[in-house]
Amino acid sequence: MDYLYIVFNLTSLKSLGFQTPYESLEGQTPDVSMIIRLKFWDPILFKCDKSRGFPNKVEGQFVAFSESVGHKMTYKVLH
Repeated sequence: MDYLYIVFNLTSLKSLGFQTPYESLEGQTPDVSMIIRLKFWDPILFKCDKSRGFPNKVEGQFVAFSESVGHKMTYKVLH
């Protein structure tokens, strides 16, 4: 649901005069670069600090964008 509501809020709507809900509320054009980079359930390699040995990169699935931690290109990954 996190993924869907972010994509919805950054997608223009005809009913809002082809503005995004975010733009209608805030008055600024949003940065949509994060939603065009990945799709839901795309495979992702990430570093796992708790794993020991080689390789310490683990594969997971992209599930959402993190809004409260990091920058806009910080993701939630299902491991």
